[in-house]
Amino acid sequence: MTAPDPGAAFTISTPSATIELPPNRSAEVPFTVTNLAGRALRAQVMPRGLGAAPAEWFKLAGDAALQFDEGAIKQVKVTVDPALGAPAGRYTFRLDVAGLESPATEYAEGPECAVDVPGSTTGLTTPRGYLATSVGASVGGVLWLIAVLVIWLIISNKADEDCTDLGDCFGQIIGLAILLGLLVLLALILMIVGAAIGIGVALRIKHYRGNKLTSVFFAVLMVPWTILILWLLGAIEPPEVVLIILTPILLLFAPALLARALVLLIRTHRI
Repeated sequence: MTAPDPGAAFTISTPSATIELPPNRSAEVPFTVTNLAGRALRAQVMPRGLGAAPAEWFKLAGDAALQFDEGAIKQVKVTVDPALGAPAGRYTFRLDVAGLESPATEYAEGPECAVDVPGSTTGLTTPRGYLATSVGASVGGVLWLIAVLVIWLIISNKADEDCTDLGDCFGQIIGLAILLGLLVLLALILMIVGAAIGIGVALRIKHYRGNKLTSVFFAVLMVPWTILILWLLGAIEPPEVVLIILTPILLLFAPALLARALVLLIRTHRI
């Protein structure tokens, strides 16, 4: 379907004016943009939500600014990604194009496209992103901790080589103790950041909605949660084997799953 506008600097077409989203509620819609201006120009393509369709549901799968030779034809894809918990229904959007030098005259509106958004599935067996959240938190958190551990081993080995007498060793022990404290603090910060990034990436790879919000909730929860868990473990003083097993579970899995549950509860009213 092509937008009928004989005086426009561009024509914009799409194979279908109606798109039915799959169960994961995400799809790419292709458009064809043709330069009719009679000369080469640079233009910007802009998806626009119409009516009740929020603009943030529609993103370009590529650069917004494109170089058009005279008569050039460009393929553009728009990713349709409704927010988590958005109600089912038909929404509309279009793709507009405007020349960067003279946007008022070198402008064209694309055809209106209807997007049928299916209802969110909420059965007990429906994947909700908990596994992806756990995996992302584990991988992201552990990678940062491994990096800090490697740095600590290098520094401690270097200190052992440089330690020649008691005075030097005593000074290095004090220095290493301070350094260890700073590394522990750095490890906790990097673990939170790495796990939050891991959660967002894992949910995005699996095409789950609410990936950014889940990461933000996790990062915010981790600050009071880490203080509480470290205080609790210090008060209980469990055996080392139990401590090694419990620490990653309590510091990563529990807040990650809680963050995902909160996002689902807020957006879909179901965890």
